[in-house]
Amino acid sequence: MSREALTRLAIAQAVYKAMGDQLATNGGEAGNNIRTEADDMLRASFDTLGTDRIALEVNGEKVGTLSARISKPTNEIGYSLTNLNELVEWLRGGDGYAVLTEVAKKQWKAIAKASVDMDGEVPPGIDASEYSVPARWDGTTLRVDVAKVRDALGTGLPAAVAGVIAGEVE
Repeated sequence: MSREALTRLAIAQAVYKAMGDQLATNGGEAGNNIRTEADDMLRASFDTLGTDRIALEVNGEKVGTLSARISKPTNEIGYSLTNLNELVEWLRGGDGYAVLTEVAKKQWKAIAKASVDMDGEVPPGIDASEYSVPARWDGTTLRVDVAKVRDALGTGLPAAVAGVIAGEVE
């Protein structure tokens, strides 16, 4: 990889980090950013007028849309545990035992972990064995200090950002 390509990577990462906080749907570090402001505006318009999208324009040219994702109405059943002892008794016999068997087939690892966590015992019917996982490639970590990139670029920052967007290095 060339030095220019690494420079482009550092600039792109700096732009990504700086803009990522402004575009985070959770409001970023400040809790409120340009994305949440736009989302709030669309939500208010949806609540009052039924608007489900807003055109995004740059210099009078449509460049995209901000659209609401609206779920379809559904009917659901909610469950709550009201008596653990009654549930356990039901699971011990008849239809409950059949249900318990199906749950155990699907969740036996969770059952084993819960048992070991509770009393250190591996339940009967489950074998525990230790195994080694060799070292492996997990990817890379990229850290770029946005302020240092900004300072390094100085007055060339706008051209550098434009270059990243255009796929070039200025």
